[in-house]
Amino acid sequence: MGIVSEHLSQLVAKQIHAKGIVVWYDREKHYEKLVSELTIPDTTIARYTDSFFALRRDVAHLLQGHTPPQLLVYVPLARENTDNALIELDCLGVIMRPGDGSLSCNTRLSVVARHAFKSILSSEEIGKIVQQIDAGKLDLLDLDAIGSKGKDISAGMIALILGTTEPITVTLLFLNDQAYDGQIIQKSVTSDLQHLFNQAFGIELATHLSLEEWRYQLVKYLLITELAEVLKDKLPPQLCLLTTATECQHIENCLNLVNTWRNHQQYNQNYALLANKIEQELRLVTLNLPVELLSNCETFRTIVYRILQHIQEQALHQVSIGFTELTELLSFAQQNSHKFWSRIEPTIHSQWLLVITAMQVLIESQKISTQLKNSPQDMAGLVNAYTSGEQPWCVLDTYYRHLESCKYDFDFPQYAQDHQNSLDKLIISAEQTYTQVISEMAKLFTEQFATSRHGNLLQQRQIFSKYVAPYIEDQKNGKVAYIWVDALCYEMALDMKQALAQEFTAELVPAIATPPTITETGMAALLPKADQSFRIVSTNKSKLAVEICGTVIHKRQGRINFLKANVGVNLCDMELEQLLPKPNKALRERIGSADLILITSQEIDKSGEQDNPLSARRQIDRTIKDLCRAVRILTETGIKTIIITSDHGHLFADQISDDLKIDPPCEQTSTQTTDLHRRVWIGTGGEKSSAYLYTSLNKLGVDSEYDLATPYRFAVFKAKGGANCYFHGGLSPQEVIIPVLVLKSDNRQVIPSEVDWQVTPGSQQITTRFFSVKISGARSGLGLGDLPKIRMELRANKKIISQTVMATYGFTDATGEIVLKTSANEPMQVEPNTIALMIIDETNTNNNATLYLLDARTNRELVKPITIPICISL
Repeated sequence: MGIVSEHLSQLVAKQIHAKGIVVWYDREKHYEKLVSELTIPDTTIARYTDSFFALRRDVAHLLQGHTPPQLLVYVPLARENTDNALIELDCLGVIMRPGDGSLSCNTRLSVVARHAFKSILSSEEIGKIVQQIDAGKLDLLDLDAIGSKGKDISAGMIALILGTTEPITVTLLFLNDQAYDGQIIQKSVTSDLQHLFNQAFGIELATHLSLEEWRYQLVKYLLITELAEVLKDKLPPQLCLLTTATECQHIENCLNLVNTWRNHQQYNQNYALLANKIEQELRLVTLNLPVELLSNCETFRTIVYRILQHIQEQALHQVSIGFTELTELLSFAQQNSHKFWSRIEPTIHSQWLLVITAMQVLIESQKISTQLKNSPQDMAGLVNAYTSGEQPWCVLDTYYRHLESCKYDFDFPQYAQDHQNSLDKLIISAEQTYTQVISEMAKLFTEQFATSRHGNLLQQRQIFSKYVAPYIEDQKNGKVAYIWVDALCYEMALDMKQALAQEFTAELVPAIATPPTITETGMAALLPKADQSFRIVSTNKSKLAVEICGTVIHKRQGRINFLKANVGVNLCDMELEQLLPKPNKALRERIGSADLILITSQEIDKSGEQDNPLSARRQIDRTIKDLCRAVRILTETGIKTIIITSDHGHLFADQISDDLKIDPPCEQTSTQTTDLHRRVWIGTGGEKSSAYLYTSLNKLGVDSEYDLATPYRFAVFKAKGGANCYFHGGLSPQEVIIPVLVLKSDNRQVIPSEVDWQVTPGSQQITTRFFSVKISGARSGLGLGDLPKIRMELRANKKIISQTVMATYGFTDATGEIVLKTSANEPMQVEPNTIALMIIDETNTNNNATLYLLDARTNRELVKPITIPICISL
């Protein structure tokens, strides 16, 4: 490609990178041949031939997403002769045409040639050429020929070594690849590079310096130029003495280069390394950079921390004002969270998530607090508010769960300790606000539960007869799986439903758990005949049990025995962990011979009761992911319908303070305590109090001789043992509204595409809690079929020790899975995706970990596992 064509191509590419969509009108048809041969990375090129309708149809699918595509539309007509046929594209993007008022969009041939030639020809020579262009004597082909003759030997030598003379590409290669240094020195091209850098960026590099010193000086010059352009006259005095570009074209070239560098998947890590080195040398963290000017600046890492600190402080301030301002601040944070430093450094990404989820908790809490003042006055209305609509109240619990998970997994960078105080305060504010709101919510639900009729709502004791038995009885439905998940909250099932929506037909309905919301009663309520005969009794050890049709049921095995005796079909029971990572042959055979498969999971409740918040939070997230994996495995074994439900939900907040611990019903002569949990007392003859609801189980719709007491608000009884963060047993919506999630395989045949995968670890060793992996690949054969949804795992001692925390694109937080896509311009290539893993299990690590790339649907290993040495003390 000649020099003029190359200059124009770069001009077009720059507009596409900046605006996404470019509509190029060419009334003289100067550039038809150029466009026919033009390729721009990651860009679709569409050409008008004889039908605007056909052109619009060809590009319509590219405009369906939320993010503008990279699209060039070439129209060899004057814009005024198109009757505004492409008005939507004109408005969405930028117009390039001869004579445009913007120099960067003016494609008049004489203007393009003038700028293309200015670095190799004199002003007088250029003036003569422009006259000939205007006279119609020279076309693009002629100009490229002139350019080839006009290039001096230095440009030719640079092209010989680096393959191009385009300044930005040459500079990127020089800065990021030392492999060229030998040839540069051997062929004496240093002076030529020196001249090119001066012409393109305005920098003077001393001849006596080494190439490595040139690199460092050039990087510093580029980055400080960008920072100076952002701050203008607010640049700190300490930086004003540094050399920067001063001419407009040089500044523009510098900005274009650093932006291209940050977005270059092969070189962006080196940018971060050098930027951090310069940041430390200049001690930028100590400078008072004006944050109000930095919102769109990505030059240095310290700028991100300064913006984060500003957002944290503003969020704390806005809490007292209202959620409208806080919502605007959240939007600003979400936009910034996807920028360069968040993509390149998982710690920064984690802090953005922490700040964003804290603000989401605050915003949602404020909204619900307002709504509670005019809440429905019946149980059905409250349940509907908590579970239905675009933004049900249960979303607050999801945001809070995400906040706490982020908090427990977050490591503060050592040099960012000054920012920690405002972050701590923001988290504490979100936690306290959440606790206040759910306390009011608990009071409202508890009062309504005790006084309102709710027989029209689905009761836990009806789940088997209404949602399980019909599928068992209808042979057309095939095998049925029934999954009991101890302590699964409604909001968690909603997360699962959304995560599995593309693979299953999903129905999620709320049900009312049987009080008291504890395992002994809740699990029994999921059995056959529970809607016919259900009575809460006590065992010989003064513990609660359930009597159904004359059979007393207390433990897990008793529930399974009752189910086998009353279900009327072949039953296979197992625990969730037996399915993962994949069932063995014997278990598959048991599943194959059964009609109903029962899976039980106690992981959430068990980890919560151990009173280890970090472990419990991770286990909750892990269980949601495991359940998603399990339903896929069950589908692979031929199961058509899967029903997931729970015995009760739970409350999980920060450690309960002493002022929220209340005395249970006083022990009097007539008082008998049958069972006592943090959130519920069961017995007879207890004393009433304004701090808790005291009523009989009979009045709550449960046959029993016992009474029940449960705190109205988010408070707990003083009881020996028990957890200090995790609770259940009461009548708050988080405890009493349980999910019934029905998943049906959509029978869509997934044809996996054959891919030659390339897995590139970010480093040869695991040296921090975060470890990055780059995934790429090429379709083989005909390139047919779907790219698999993937999952990355690090394992040690046969245990998973990592969780995925981010990816360049396609990451689903609820499942930890990534949806890959093909390259826009090369459909046979997998779009490269950099995935960040976080080490979460320190107890199982040894000297090595093994990296797995798995098909998320089938759990199939896509490449041979890679052994990675662990060289840190976790």
